[in-house]
Amino acid sequence: MFLGVGLLESRSKYVLAPFLLIDGVLVFGLIMLWELDWLVNNTLYSYNLVFSVDWAVPYWTFLRIVAGSFLLAIAAVTFWGCVSYRQARKKGGMPTYVCRKCGSIWMTVFNGARAGKVGESKRIKFLKKCPLCDQNLLAE
Repeated sequence: MFLGVGLLESRSKYVLAPFLLIDGVLVFGLIMLWELDWLVNNTLYSYNLVFSVDWAVPYWTFLRIVAGSFLLAIAAVTFWGCVSYRQARKKGGMPTYVCRKCGSIWMTVFNGARAGKVGESKRIKFLKKCPLCDQNLLAE
């Protein structure tokens, strides 16, 4: 019955996983862009690539726009990841309400549910009235 409560309390750790994955993919894309630039600047000249402003200016413009887009995306994902992590930590400090009869877990008390004062910790509180099983429960 209380196995899910531990998972709810540690959810702030799991909030970061998607954001870190997306940041990793974006950083990998940025590294591949730099590798492409290195390929053009170092390797292709040995295959008789002749420098010309006609192709260099659009190439540099494209390279800067794409690199700027990657950096902007990395900054945005990192910012929203930090905001989500802070919100999850703030919600993690809120009490979790548990019904002793049906075992349902509630993050907020609503629909006529009343929280009891008796609990095993400050973060886990037991309901006196559960909206799901709709029965009054006696607080021990």
